[in-house]
Amino acid sequence: MVKPIARRSSVRDLIYDQIESDIINAVMLPGQEIEIAAIADQWGVSRTPVREALFMLEANGLIEFGLRGQPLVRKLSPKEVDDTYFILATLEGAMAKLGAEKIGISELARMKGLIAECEVLVEANEYASFREATLRFREVVYEQCGNKRLVDLVSSLWIQVRPYGTWLLSQPGMAAARLERDHKILQACEQGDAVLVQKLVYEGVELAGKRIVKHLLEDEASEGL
Repeated sequence: MVKPIARRSSVRDLIYDQIESDIINAVMLPGQEIEIAAIADQWGVSRTPVREALFMLEANGLIEFGLRGQPLVRKLSPKEVDDTYFILATLEGAMAKLGAEKIGISELARMKGLIAECEVLVEANEYASFREATLRFREVVYEQCGNKRLVDLVSSLWIQVRPYGTWLLSQPGMAAARLERDHKILQACEQGDAVLVQKLVYEGVELAGKRIVKHLLEDEASEGL
């Protein structure tokens, strides 16, 4: 995943990576307060590099600061999630079409290998590893699109909604459904049907967004009871 802000390797960067990973993998949940002192103690550093990492995470849309100045994992509203997934469906579909038009024999071989890996992981209920493998599968296509600005833009948007995507893939039947769609994407690439690849990617991202929004609205309704 391309990070919007370039960084040199330092303790601050390592702390950034840890918090980013915890957010993306739903170890830290949307709305959860981030304990600066606890992280500083864990790393054996002052609070300064922790705060610097948090400012970078805020710039990349992963956290926000509350009314008391406390850092919180950013919690998107259902409307924000819906809007973001609509944009992603459009952009990722276009990126998939551009990439599919340039797919070669070596890329197809990589995709087949990743599909085989995904099948094993779904069978073993290894959903975290499956998520990474299915992302690598899609990236084989996207890397061929030849438009770095488009890739960077999509990456920066995905980073903001990845915690929600992680949750969705952990739900019953969702990993299998994703794998079935990836099979169809591979078949369309083999047939040289870039328009079908675009359609499959667009519809998959759009459907994921709708399912997540439905869940968020249900949560809001239950909290209001």
